[in-house]
Amino acid sequence: MADGSAEAGIEQAYRDYVAAFNRQDSAGVAAVLDYPIMVEGGNSPPTTIPDATGYQRMIERVFEEFKALGWVRSQIDKLQAFPTAGDTGVLLAHFSRWRADGSLIVAGSGHYVMRKGKDGRRIIAAIAT
Repeated sequence: MADGSAEAGIEQAYRDYVAAFNRQDSAGVAAVLDYPIMVEGGNSPPTTIPDATGYQRMIERVFEEFKALGWVRSQIDKLQAFPTAGDTGVLLAHFSRWRADGSLIVAGSGHYVMRKGKDGRRIIAAIAT
């Protein structure tokens, strides 16, 4: 969506996140988030990360883990945005992660809770599904 709707804003925040992620730009990824942020991934219990510095440290470890699997990029496969009360919204994102040879590492999905502030939409919670 490129129409300025709430749905388009929610989707764009996630697209910005993935673009920074694919550049392995930990500061860029951290800038799309609002703190403290709650994250839950895979078989790990939810955790709260208090600030951008902590998130950057965590995401840099993730980059290294992904690169060890041969990861070179993540792809957005499908987005569904749901504006909710006030200036919040939820995004269901289907994504896939790929190696340089074009082989699939994994396909997955996640829910991202967002809040709109004076600087645009920011992710406040990320939940792997």
